[in-house]
Amino acid sequence: MEEMIIHVIIFIVIILYRMLKFIYKCLRNIIKKYVYDYHTTKEYNEYLGNLSCDLQRMEIRRRLHDDGGFDV
Repeated sequence: MEEMIIHVIIFIVIILYRMLKFIYKCLRNIIKKYVYDYHTTKEYNEYLGNLSCDLQRMEIRRRLHDDGGFDV
C-alpha cells in the first residue's frame, strides 16, 4: 500500500514538473515576442521620425535653392 502511494506521488510530481516546464516555455516565447515587437515598433517609429526630419530638410533646401519660379 505504501509503495503504491509513493508511486502515485512520484507520478504526480513528474506530471507537475512537465506542466510547469511547458508553461514556462510558452510564457518565455510570448515574452520574447512582445519584447521583439516592442523594439521593432520603437525602431520603426525612430526611422519614421528621422525620415520626417530628412523630408523637412529637403523641403527647406529646395526652398532656399529655388530659382524664384512660381509654385503651381
